[in-house]
Amino acid sequence: MYKWPYKNLKHNRKKYFGWVSLALTAMGSWYLTRVDVTDGITNTRGSSLSLGYYINDAKLFGVDEKGQSLYQITAKKLETSGQNNRLLLEDVRIEYWPRLEIPWLLTAASGEVPQNETFLELQGGVELAQQPEDGANGTIIQAERLRLQPETFYAVTDEAVRIHLGQDQIDATGIRAYLKDSRLELESNVHGQFSP
Repeated sequence: MYKWPYKNLKHNRKKYFGWVSLALTAMGSWYLTRVDVTDGITNTRGSSLSLGYYINDAKLFGVDEKGQSLYQITAKKLETSGQNNRLLLEDVRIEYWPRLEIPWLLTAASGEVPQNETFLELQGGVELAQQPEDGANGTIIQAERLRLQPETFYAVTDEAVRIHLGQDQIDATGIRAYLKDSRLELESNVHGQFSP
């Protein structure tokens, strides 16, 4: 006949109590990992929650297929949101690297880059300025909205633009700017004021 080792149990009571406590803790943690405690939050808030990030004094660099730098975008603030899949920029400045010999500088109050696109939608006091190396008067193009495709050196808008050519001024509706060739095409309603 088998006798229960009560004597050993009495001496090892603390040991058995520890094992039982450990087993209960393990079972409790397993249960908690099986239950999704965010179900209630997800159901009440739904799709209104989205992840995003922002960066102050951001710098972005555009490169060609060989990995060589083409242009630099600086922004006072860069922000993105999962809701609209756009990169939002504030106080934007875009310039090309000197080796490309494209002396255009673009500034704007704000801009957007749609996800998986290679263009920037710029708005708010957009200015595209060319400063020749010889110090002569450059060309300044002003508009409220402008789309820039920095990798193909192309800018376009169908809205009102004002162009300053030194002391001369031209107003038009719509422009196509080929920055690499320094060529401008005005669309319509062209009016100019030229100094004698």
